[in-house]
Amino acid sequence: MKKLLPGLFVSFVLLASSCGLTRDAAETKTDTSDSTATASVADPTSSTAAPVPFPDGEIATIAGSGLDRTVDGKEVKAVIAAAKQYEADGLYTSVDDPNQETYSTLNNLIYLRSIQLELEQKSIEVTEEDRVRAKQKFIDDTKRRPFTRPSEEIIEEDNAFISFIVEIESSLQALAEELPAEEGITQYCASHVLLETQEEATAVFEELEGGADFAAVAKEKSTEPAAQQSGGDLGCGNPEQYVQAFADAMTNATVGELVAPFESEFGWHVLLVEELLTTDPRYDKALQTSSEFVSTLEINIDEELGEWQEGQGVIPKYFLEQQAQTNQPQINPTELEPVPQ
Repeated sequence: MKKLLPGLFVSFVLLASSCGLTRDAAETKTDTSDSTATASVADPTSSTAAPVPFPDGEIATIAGSGLDRTVDGKEVKAVIAAAKQYEADGLYTSVDDPNQETYSTLNNLIYLRSIQLELEQKSIEVTEEDRVRAKQKFIDDTKRRPFTRPSEEIIEEDNAFISFIVEIESSLQALAEELPAEEGITQYCASHVLLETQEEATAVFEELEGGADFAAVAKEKSTEPAAQQSGGDLGCGNPEQYVQAFADAMTNATVGELVAPFESEFGWHVLLVEELLTTDPRYDKALQTSSEFVSTLEINIDEELGEWQEGQGVIPKYFLEQQAQTNQPQINPTELEPVPQ
């Protein structure tokens, strides 16, 4: 089970900075280490714990080096309420357990406040121009992601959910830009159709060459399960995360031109590389340093809600009580797996 903090801190929000880096198993290198490690751990999240009411007032304090920030329960509720309107567009994925939703949102807001403290401590200002750039990056990256095709009007709205994303993005970017410049990393934005035979792949290739809509063909004919939703869109990522045959075809492709059918261990592919993006490696370093900075802070939670544990985030009071009764270590029920992006 991946820990909520530090590491991938926004577990239910599709951040603009995480442009399509999770891939379908049909094309990616397989890594079962995480699933193997968690298979034997009992998960109490299916328990019937009643929804924990969050008060509107202050529920968390974050302090360090004479500086402090707070999170209000009203803010947690506002982010969730605003986010839910994006479920149909794929920008937000809620969970069945409302406690996971509220506690995870609280963790995310604590992380944001921590970044803001780090910026203040380092005398780094996030300008309105930074926020405008972050908002535009969110809009651009959202349009590139598989499973998300929201309208321009929806993603250009201003509300608690969008504001949260913009503040995270602009704050992390401000931290990144203070680091020494590095050469950018190229990401490949691509779509593909997966078929069982060379004959089928050749027929699809010819159909697409003739002007057929790529997404429509992928939804109809691809054997990749995710294609029914994504239309074969893989998002943007590093070729190294794919099996060798697919990575080679991707790196040798000409942008905007179909790649002739080729075979991998998963079947036959028709590939289209639509765009190349250059990403700033300093951003990932800013993610790491900000996660490390969290561990230096004093974080306190309303005792009626739970307690903060380093590396785990907020542990709900009901879970701590359950743990004490069973006297057995269990996973944090607010710890969520990352949503595919």
